[in-house]
Amino acid sequence: MIKIKILDWNKSSTKIVIVVFVALFILSSFFIVSSYRSYLQSAQTSVLKNLEAISNTLSLQIDPKEQEYLDSLFLMGKVKSEVSKDPVLVSIQNQLNKAAIINKVEEPIAIMFYNRKKDKYAFIANSSDTTFFSDPYLNTPVEFNAKYENGGTLGPYEDEFGTWLTSLTPIKNAANTTVAAIEVDMKFDSFIGKANRLLFMNLLASILIFVVTSIVLLRYVRIVLVGEETIKSKLEESKKIIEEKNNDIIQSINYAKKIQTAILPPLDLISEYLPNSFVLYKPKDIVSGDFYYFHPTSDPKIFFIAVVDCTGHGVPGALMSMIGNDLLKHIINERKVVMPDKILAILNEGIVDVLKQEGKYEESKDGMDIALCLINKHENKLYYSGANRPLIYFENNSLNVLKPTKMAIGGSGGSNSREKKVFDLQEIEINDKCFYLFTDGYVDQFGGKGNKKLMTKRFQNILNEIYLEDLTSQKIKLDNYIDDWKGINDQTDDILVIGFKI
Repeated sequence: MIKIKILDWNKSSTKIVIVVFVALFILSSFFIVSSYRSYLQSAQTSVLKNLEAISNTLSLQIDPKEQEYLDSLFLMGKVKSEVSKDPVLVSIQNQLNKAAIINKVEEPIAIMFYNRKKDKYAFIANSSDTTFFSDPYLNTPVEFNAKYENGGTLGPYEDEFGTWLTSLTPIKNAANTTVAAIEVDMKFDSFIGKANRLLFMNLLASILIFVVTSIVLLRYVRIVLVGEETIKSKLEESKKIIEEKNNDIIQSINYAKKIQTAILPPLDLISEYLPNSFVLYKPKDIVSGDFYYFHPTSDPKIFFIAVVDCTGHGVPGALMSMIGNDLLKHIINERKVVMPDKILAILNEGIVDVLKQEGKYEESKDGMDIALCLINKHENKLYYSGANRPLIYFENNSLNVLKPTKMAIGGSGGSNSREKKVFDLQEIEINDKCFYLFTDGYVDQFGGKGNKKLMTKRFQNILNEIYLEDLTSQKIKLDNYIDDWKGINDQTDDILVIGFKI
């Protein structure tokens, strides 16, 4: 056995080691500091894009006729004490306040109005507890005029209230005339403070990593300096073998991802049949045990849609997903089964057969959960059957849940696993409803205060806040919420959520 000696501080080799690591530390620190300016620019661009997304969404939600009504009150010379309880003003300010809370906007979101006769801007509505109605905006930047009509971002710029990053989006009426503009702001000092804190934390983390790495590597550098080439050669050989094996594994998994992606239905195909829809798909690893299924029929008004959660995730889950996808296609295409409850019963038999889950040859208890829907626009109906996965829908501003059969597809093992599984069939009319299918990855994600599971109740509350918005905005907000909830935690499981309106 070769023993590694502790550094002798009196030897020249030790002094060389110290010089090398001090030089590396200085270079690393210089690189971090010198990258600050480019980091600020990219962070500022990200903030402006976020502000613009908020203002764009709000501009579509505010009723132009209601805004024109508030404009008329302002032009008539009404002051805030006269209109503070006007139901239209209160309603719009509530919309702004809700958007500020959901998007965690610190500064008041405001609606600006340009008085062309006086060439002045004024506040009409805002998300603050204090109403800004009719307050003048004095030191207006020159760029405001163009942004007021066409929308866009500004910043940093100064006015009487400070230095800002801002997004303006016009509110257009039916004649495509700008009646006001949504203004979403962030104080530049606040932005700089957050950026500096983040940079400081990155700097501390880099220094800590450098110090720990240096302590670990010091004795190995010492070995090189004193000529222990044999150990160096063995370490390098082992490292090379590990890297080669790792690269082979990663390449294989990446290729498996291409195969799995190829079996998933194209999102363009889903959009063709369900224009108002989204698919939020976030595998935990490179490949996924969750998959979404979409199957059109020869009749363009009749089609299937489903979410499936297979046992496990990663490579084992992906293999199960390919088995499940193939069986679903066979049942619908070859056996011509139409009703979802019958499809699930046959799917269960298929999983039991493929994985040898009955009799003396039983080898696997793997299975899957699924929510399967048949949509028939001729009948104006949606037929649903589920194995441990529900269907949520909104009707008349009320959240409703179609509960699944409390059994998985396959997985139970034993000689009676096929015979006992009968799945419920439920049907509802599809007019004016917003539907959601989802696997358990979203609700099982750990995070938030106390590092707990998100849970179904909180997920339903999120849907209740966003279901009236357009589907693209819903997907973004669901994605942002789960990322914020997860924080520094690893993703617990594959995540799949589908939303659609018919």
